[in-house]
Amino acid sequence: MMQMASFSIPNDALLGGPLKFSLLMACTIFGVFSVNSPANADGLDFISGSYTNELHNINRAGSNYLHNRDNLNLISEAIINVNFSYKFLFHAVGTFDQVKDAQPNRDTYLQGHALRTKDIYFQYDDGKYGGQLGRITADFGTAWYLTPGLKATILDEDYAIWDKFGVTGWVRQNFGALGDVKVSASSFFLDTTSLSSTAFGERHRKTDWYGGPSNTGMPNSFSLSLNGSNIPAMPGFTWHIAALDQAVDFTIDANGNRLPTSRYELGFAVGASQGFKITDNLRSTTLAEVVRFQNKGGVPNVGRTYSTIGEALTYGKWRLEGTATLRSTDQPGTATITDNLITASVGYDFTKALSLDFGYQHAQFGSQYEDDVRSRLRYVILF
Repeated sequence: MMQMASFSIPNDALLGGPLKFSLLMACTIFGVFSVNSPANADGLDFISGSYTNELHNINRAGSNYLHNRDNLNLISEAIINVNFSYKFLFHAVGTFDQVKDAQPNRDTYLQGHALRTKDIYFQYDDGKYGGQLGRITADFGTAWYLTPGLKATILDEDYAIWDKFGVTGWVRQNFGALGDVKVSASSFFLDTTSLSSTAFGERHRKTDWYGGPSNTGMPNSFSLSLNGSNIPAMPGFTWHIAALDQAVDFTIDANGNRLPTSRYELGFAVGASQGFKITDNLRSTTLAEVVRFQNKGGVPNVGRTYSTIGEALTYGKWRLEGTATLRSTDQPGTATITDNLITASVGYDFTKALSLDFGYQHAQFGSQYEDDVRSRLRYVILF
């Protein structure tokens, strides 16, 4: 029988390190940016961005391999833009969240958190041509960050091409009846510097020793994408097509032994979304995407496919969201391994800054499954 989503917090839990750190970040950001930022030469605020706090609770409702448990965790993320001009900026993202897996058979309250960096780059964008240089995320796939729902991107985040050093360039062009098209290309390699580790020692620095896709120390991995929007005959429709080629020097198993290795991992992504008004207050957005990998992880002849569909309905301040993701892994001579994720959630936006969500999630990993009831309280500060 499914249990209710409830949890009890030890008396001193809310006084622990994660919330203290989040409050310190909030006070620092508020103190620095509550004073009006000086304008640049184009009249824009010299410094802008956002600070987001999310308090998550995961209640294990059922599983055939894990005992019931609660996991209360915090996500605090600061996004800072230094706007040198209308066209040129410096962008940095820092996140304080749970980077160490919660212990599977016990309750976990605000444990295993650490501070880590995400994108850090310089960007130029004049509206038609643009580019980024630094620690980037390559444009490959969209479901890993656009899929609607409460923590609905868990499987799709497998193919997020982040934590890379490299360069990205793009050009935008309007094609009349075909709408706007943005063509992007990236060249990159895996970040193995101290930026790939975390403060407080919860996640080890990535090193060349681990091998794997794009871990070559050279910008010899590439992505190419096309994104379409603003089609006159199809208002609210967007599409995405992308290809990926990640170089591989070698790959290892869980014991550190080198495996037979393909010299490249190939990926292809095709996705689309459609948004439209049903009534003045009711709006629907549907997303679908398929991503296929060959030589996944640099292992020859291992293929993996991700298929995702999501739906979001908004009615005034209410949101109803659901998604389904199927991940299948195939290799000659072995049975196909199938994983899936199904989520459903309802949310309410009290203000533009404050929201509350409740949701249900079913995850199946081969023969193992888990059912979770989740909740999220979010507050966003813009500056």
